[in-house]
Amino acid sequence: MYLRVAQVAEELQCSPVTVYRLVASGRLAAVRLGRDLRISREALAALAVGFESASGAVTPGAKRKGPASCN
Repeated sequence: MYLRVAQVAEELQCSPVTVYRLVASGRLAAVRLGRDLRISREALAALAVGFESASGAVTPGAKRKGPASCN
């Protein structure tokens, strides 16, 4: 099943412009039908998996890596 840009934006809770940017950057696969873009559910799921793996979940109580002081 293919979704319209507005539907994808609603699912991602972002603007349609953001969806177009994701497509233009190659992070979200899309098919062009005439002047319209369609995004498959599979492409949307792959994007979600990419977001989860790139998010770098933070462990509560974990210490920050970096310099001990800013001097």
